Amino acid sequence: MGLTQKLDAVHSIFIRLKYTDEYGFGSCVTCGHKIKYKYTNLQCGHFIDRANTQFRWYEFNTYPQCEDCNVYKGGNLKIYREFLVEQHSGPFVEMMEFSRQTGFEEFYLWGVEWWYWEKETQNNPRIWNKAKELMRQ
Repeated sequence: MGLTQKLDAVHSIFIRLKYTDEYGFGSCVTCGHKIKYKYTNLQCGHFIDRANTQFRWYEFNTYPQCEDCNVYKGGNLKIYREFLVEQHSGPFVEMMEFSRQTGFEEFYLWGVEWWYWEKETQNNPRIWNKAKELMRQ
């Protein structure tokens, strides 16, 4: 497993665990159903496709989705966008879309720093420890 695949796995687990309860159950952000999914059955859905590397591991571009929404409905992007606007505001989503359209290779967004902050200041090392475990594989 290469570094990109390891980072994909760590980020996916981070997103799915972040939005689950202590028993590992969470919900798809786009299907509208109140059905709970065990986190291993959820997927890490991307609003802006992960082929756009500047958003590949960006926390606010990725949320848990069921396989039906993420794969078979192509991300269910209209509803995904509405969800993002509700969570972060229309201008934020427009900034993400604009950034993607510029074609620039780099944007300075954060993610891992938050995992470290959670571990150090909130006494919540769950994501940090899982990332360390996966990086050792």
